[in-house]
Amino acid sequence: MTRESNDDRFHTLAEHALQRTESGALDWEETPQEESFVAIFGSGMLKVSRTERLTPSFEDDGDAYYQDIYCVSLLTRTANEVMELLFDGFNARDSLGGRLWQAARGRARGAEDLLDSVLREVDGPEATTAATHAAA
Repeated sequence: MTRESNDDRFHTLAEHALQRTESGALDWEETPQEESFVAIFGSGMLKVSRTERLTPSFEDDGDAYYQDIYCVSLLTRTANEVMELLFDGFNARDSLGGRLWQAARGRARGAEDLLDSVLREVDGPEATTAATHAAA
C-alpha cells in the first residue's frame, strides 16, 4: 500500500480548508503582514497570502503587468514554515490558492455579515413592506 506524498496530502488539506471556509466552519484572522490570513489549529497553523510580481509582457512593446501570486503555508505553532504551495500565472485568482485566499479574507473581515447588513440598508424598509404585501 502506497502512502500519499506529503505534497498531495498538503494539497488535500488546502482543498478541505477551502470547503470548510466556504461553509463557514473555519475561521481566519488577519496577520500583521498585508494580504495574509491565518487559521489557527491546536497543532499548527495554515496561512494564505497574496503578493504581486511585475512580469514583462510577452510582446516586444516593453510593457509589463502585475501578476498575483498566492501562497498557502503550513506552519508550526511557533510560526515556522514547514511546507508551502505556490499558485501563480494568468489564472492564479481562480486557482485553489486564489480561491482559498479570497474565502479566508472574506471570513477574516466579516464579508458575509457586512453584505447582509448593507443589502438590508439598500433594500430599506419599503422593500420589506412591499415583499410582505406581495406575499399576502
